[in-house]
Parts: sequence; C-alpha cells; structure tokens
Amino acid sequence: MPLNKRDEILLQKIVNYCDDIDRTKAFFGASESALRENSVYRNALAMCLLR
Repeated sequence: MPLNKRDEILLQKIVNYCDDIDRTKAFFGASESALRENSVYRNALAMCLLR
C-alpha cells in the first residue's frame, strides 16, 4: 500500500525526533544515572516524545 504525502511527512518527523533523542543522549551521556540526576536531560528527551 503506497504512502500518501501526509504519511510520509509524519514518518519523517518521527525519524527526526528519534535523531534528536540520539543527539541528546550523546550530549548528556546515555547512562541511567545521568538521566535521573539531570532534569534538563530528562526534559529534553520528554519534549522529543511529546511532539
């Protein structure tokens, strides 16, 4: 089943948000303790998930 333009745009946005998450993890470190201890890190990841 071919994708329509709206589906393509939505999928591209999802890929971009995943890329944002990867860059954020690389910036702050991917450790669980860094995530627990740094609210800026948590908020940055949360915003990618909320979009």
